[in-house]
Amino acid sequence: MIIVAGAPLLVEGGLYNCAVVMHRGTIMGIAVKTYLPNYREFYEARQFRPSSDLPVNAIDLCGQRTSP
Repeated sequence: MIIVAGAPLLVEGGLYNCAVVMHRGTIMGIAVKTYLPNYREFYEARQFRPSSDLPVNAIDLCGQRTSP
């Protein structure tokens, strides 16, 4: 079974809205949200940064190094 869970991740001082892809206890990858809605009831740009602002090529999460 593959599980995808949404998670806010703090990377180098910036907060990113991410989806973490897991399989058998291993993190397979992280998808960082690129387009943040900022209209009507959606104001993600207040809290989160887009993936274009991500300063690293790999993210360490739970002792595993993954690439977004």
